[in-house]
Amino acid sequence: MGFLGATKIAFLAISIIGTTATGGIGLSYKLKQEMAKYARKKRSDDRKEKNLERQKIKAEREELDKKELSRKLVFKAEAIFKSSEVDKPYVCWEWSKNIHESHTVLDEQRCQEKVKEIWRDNSESQPERWFKSDWSSAIVFFEKYLSLPAYKQNLLKTQKEASWDSGGFLCNHKKDIEDDRIVTVNCNKIERNYLRRR
Repeated sequence: MGFLGATKIAFLAISIIGTTATGGIGLSYKLKQEMAKYARKKRSDDRKEKNLERQKIKAEREELDKKELSRKLVFKAEAIFKSSEVDKPYVCWEWSKNIHESHTVLDEQRCQEKVKEIWRDNSESQPERWFKSDWSSAIVFFEKYLSLPAYKQNLLKTQKEASWDSGGFLCNHKKDIEDDRIVTVNCNKIERNYLRRR
């Protein structure tokens, strides 16, 4: 083989290697671009997901805050008394701002609706006196309407659930299931047997 033949073979080999290397570089470049594109899309999707999660948490917080605010604004205290009148078996009172203001007497229909809402058709469980409010309003209410003495007020202040008597009534109180800042109190007239035992 002459010099010219060897040169042709070398040139051919270099051409094949160059074409293969260039194709490999092109393929490598294409792969890198696809990976970078995928990484950018993933980062973008992750950001969107985090933003959606933040918005969801913010919306839930705002909803809780609204419920809390409406509870504070709307509810202060409510009381239900059994009445001796046949045509009007219950009397319902509400305080919209605080216990120190005068109460609103609900009309008979609204009162009956409230009684049904609380006790449904279970008339045996309906106490003669029922009260629901925050703890400090409960103390004021029972001090005013059942002459609750100071040493028994401490039960309402310190115990989440207890029984006590005052003004001829035996009462028990417990914190509300949905909101532990609220207390519900049930009172019934004391039977003579109870007084004899004491």
